[in-house]
Amino acid sequence: MAIAYTFTIRSRERGQVLGQAIVCAGARYASVMRTTSPYPGRRFTNAMHWSDVERQLGGSLAAPLTGSSAIARLLAGEQAPGLSLHYLSHERLPEGMPEAQVVEHLDEQLRLTGDQIEKTAQRPNEVSDLIGMAGSEPTIP
Repeated sequence: MAIAYTFTIRSRERGQVLGQAIVCAGARYASVMRTTSPYPGRRFTNAMHWSDVERQLGGSLAAPLTGSSAIARLLAGEQAPGLSLHYLSHERLPEGMPEAQVVEHLDEQLRLTGDQIEKTAQRPNEVSDLIGMAGSEPTIP
């Protein structure tokens, strides 16, 4: 069963929210939505890197992920060292969902998450509260 993980992307230097991302290793889906763009940008990689991403998703996501992490490298490439990723949430995708529907669904979730973060970005304490959820370990039933 595929699980989609949502992250915020922040500048390591200033802590500024730069965007959000969804990674679903089971569907080989990774997309980033910058705060400056209304469109998700897909990310692609090879099978070995996906194995590293899956392994990392199976571990602890409680602490912010640094630029050296497999997930950060997938989402940001050479820009990864200047970023930190903060886990927000996860969603279990329905069994048997067609690939095109998975992509459409996750792109829409990314847009909705982006809208929520953009609205709260006007109020720094609320963004901190939203990002603060990154400190909690994901529980997958």
